[in-house]
Amino acid sequence: MPTPRSSSLIRGWLDRSQHPVVALAVVLAFEALALAALVWKAGWDHIVHAIAVDNFAWFALCAGGQLIAYVGYTIGLRATAQVDGGVELPFPAARAVVSVGFGPFFSANPSGGFSVDYVTLRQAGMGPRRAFRRVLGLSALEYAVLAPAVAVCALLLFFDVGGSAPPSVTLPWLAVVPGAVAAAWLTSPKRVKRFDAGKDAGRLRRGFAHAVASLAVLRALVVGWRRCGWAFLGAALYWAGDMLTFWAALQTFGVRLSAAALVVAYGTGWALSRRSLPFGGPGVVELMLAFVLTWFGVPFAPAAAGVVAYRLFNFWLALLPMAIVLPFTHRVERQIASSPGRSPP
Repeated sequence: MPTPRSSSLIRGWLDRSQHPVVALAVVLAFEALALAALVWKAGWDHIVHAIAVDNFAWFALCAGGQLIAYVGYTIGLRATAQVDGGVELPFPAARAVVSVGFGPFFSANPSGGFSVDYVTLRQAGMGPRRAFRRVLGLSALEYAVLAPAVAVCALLLFFDVGGSAPPSVTLPWLAVVPGAVAAAWLTSPKRVKRFDAGKDAGRLRRGFAHAVASLAVLRALVVGWRRCGWAFLGAALYWAGDMLTFWAALQTFGVRLSAAALVVAYGTGWALSRRSLPFGGPGVVELMLAFVLTWFGVPFAPAAAGVVAYRLFNFWLALLPMAIVLPFTHRVERQIASSPGRSPP
């Protein structure tokens, strides 16, 4: 159901999850179980030793990477909201929204952290259909930046430049090229309206229509690059910051990978982002990343330990900025209400 613009912003965020406290408890339980399993596999002594040794510089880099990721995602969110006659979110308000959306409490629902973006766009005056498709466009923006970078690195590894990896890991990423061609064809101005679907259409057709519309948002960002091209810079900063956290966490436990191998391992393990995974992907991300690292010759124990350190900053530390922002939600509401460029429904 659409969220009325007159409702409280925080109430709208909470209403996206029917049982937010229960969902949060389940998410944290699964996350804790996954981390406990990885700690057990890595060896508790191994992790305590790494923390006790002078590794604070690596941990500082982990925290710095997350700050870069937050800033980058804020830039991407603002540009995606603004493009093609959208709404202009003030930077402080967008930064607060990202801080909340990254938090486990609000990512603990089937829509992931994107539900926070949807409610925010509705509060800013955007209609439910446009807001939903704009949020999908934000997800498309993420992978429009990540996938080509991983594909290039995968190609380098395939030719043994900067390391090596099995063809089953590297070659599938080359599907980015035909995927980009298909996206350009589907979103042609002469063709995009043909794929739209009304309310009476079936679920499959409506899903396809939403997917095409989200790609059309991405195309609008490309066409309007003079005004909104910084969306791609924001997405690049988001991924670069999170990869920096991942890299620094692995360094703590002596895991050394080339830049190309790191990008491919990260991109393969992070098949979906924390904002788009249902319930934040509790437990799934940890196991995927740890197993993917073994495909690059990393022993499972240090891989598991590195992933534990990474998720402490990527997932658990996100509770802190969320807790800082929540008491000031009414201020964020006022900033959104005074934002220029009200969008028609």
